[in-house]
Amino acid sequence: MIYLAATDPATIEALANLADGGAYPAVRPDVVVAQECVLAPEDVLQAFSAEASPLIARIEAGKNENQTLAALRDALLPRLMSGELRVGEAKEQVEAVA
Repeated sequence: MIYLAATDPATIEALANLADGGAYPAVRPDVVVAQECVLAPEDVLQAFSAEASPLIARIEAGKNENQTLAALRDALLPRLMSGELRVGEAKEQVEAVA
């Protein structure tokens, strides 16, 4: 619940408006800690966590898979475009990694 509240676009925008600093604006930790967050009763939090945790885990797994695929693309595409590597060879290399 805290993760979702902290990463909500409205929260991020509100904190961005509180950032200070010249060359590298940042939000001081005391400003973040001072932000209010309404919490539901414990039984509601537990029920929410039971439903949301698997979904958040799937989102994170998807992000990791996306990073892996992007790295493979970045490694293979230039070689494919230059003719240094053929599609069949690329497939073998991908399968060897996976």
